[in-house]
Amino acid sequence: MWGLRADGRGIPRPGMSVLDGAGERVGEVTSGTFSPTLRTGIALALVDAASGAAAGATLTVDVRGRPSPWRS
Repeated sequence: MWGLRADGRGIPRPGMSVLDGAGERVGEVTSGTFSPTLRTGIALALVDAASGAAAGATLTVDVRGRPSPWRS
């Protein structure tokens, strides 16, 4: 389970794909919303441990067909 914070616009919803830098699916969003305190989108996602993604990595969430960069 990873916490993600948006680098841009977009609010993920459950079931949206989490992609690595190569565009491969490495996980799925379990919940997401807009944080009024942080003034950006936040999410929780299940990320495959075998994907090689490390804490602090930049991942991409497919938000309604648009790739959106996220930090872990």
